[in-house]
Formats: sequence, C-alpha cells, structure tokens
Amino acid sequence: VWISHKTGETCTGCRRRLKVGEMVHLSPTAGVRCLACAGLSGLEFLPSGDRTLSLRAARRSPRVAIVFKFSKVLKHSVRQGVLAAPEAIASARRSYERDAARLQRMRAYQQPRARRKAAAADARHLARFTARLRGLFPRCPTAEAAEIAARAGERGSRRIGRTRAAKRGSPHAIALAVRAHILRA
Repeated sequence: VWISHKTGETCTGCRRRLKVGEMVHLSPTAGVRCLACAGLSGLEFLPSGDRTLSLRAARRSPRVAIVFKFSKVLKHSVRQGVLAAPEAIASARRSYERDAARLQRMRAYQQPRARRKAAAADARHLARFTARLRGLFPRCPTAEAAEIAARAGERGSRRIGRTRAAKRGSPHAIALAVRAHILRA
C-alpha cells in the first residue's frame, strides 16, 4: 500500500478520483486501486515508530499491508507503518502494556552495553585512522594527527572520517580529512 503523491489518478475498480495523501494499493495486474476496491478497507493504520508493537499487530492480524510513501527528497520509498485489523492492534497494545516493564528493564540493560561497545569500536577506528594518517603524512605531529582523526571521526557528524572509505583506510578519505583540518585552521 502506498500513500499517493500524484494528482489526477483514478481507481481502476470504482473509477473514483483519488486524492493526494490517500492510501492506494498498487498492483501490476490490477493497477491503482483504493483500499475498498483492494479489499483492505477494514484495516486500521498503525504508524511506524515502535517495532515491537508493529510486529505484534502484524502477527495477530489475518491481513496485513505495509504502507510506504515516496520521498521526493530521498528519492526512494520510506516505510510509514502497517495496516492491520483493529482487533489485532488493540490486542498488541494490551500485550505490549503488560510487557512494558520487562521491555524497559531489558532496554535499560542493553543500551549501556551498546554504548560501551560503540565507544570501543570508535576508539579502535580512531586509532587506525590516526595510524594511517601518520603513515600518509609522516611529518604531521602525533597530537595534531589525533586531533584531525577525532574531529573527522566524530560520531553523528557526517564527516569524512565516519564514511566506509575512511574505515577501510582510503588515502583519499584521509587526505580530505587533513585538507578540512587545514582549511578550518
């Protein structure tokens, strides 16, 4: 199921003009159909955001449809949620609320471990990045090489040091990080 972003489309089943933002079912054989003509009118929309709730609702529902929307900015389809039976969504919410305390304890246990693991991986990456930078630029002082690697590899920065090329040790990526450091100074 898709959230329509085109104007002027009509349902191949009932010939009704479809509105922008309306959910439609796309099929190579049947074409564009409204949810009623596709046999999905009794389903309720559950927006994405909570993976556990979505999985439980989909498991309990006799019919499920995944809802997508085309992003003009990203130039690909983005999952928006699921269509599932209202009873299945209500049942999933009830069971989710019963398990909420256990899930919260589990997440509280897993998150610090995940952060420690990510921090260790970052430290290893920055050490390798610094060593490769010193190999390419042997006259670069050790403290400055560490500073360049730390800035380029900062988590969430979207800088060159976070790219796959930098993690593979690409000389081009390392040179770009050094160039950015020089221009910043």
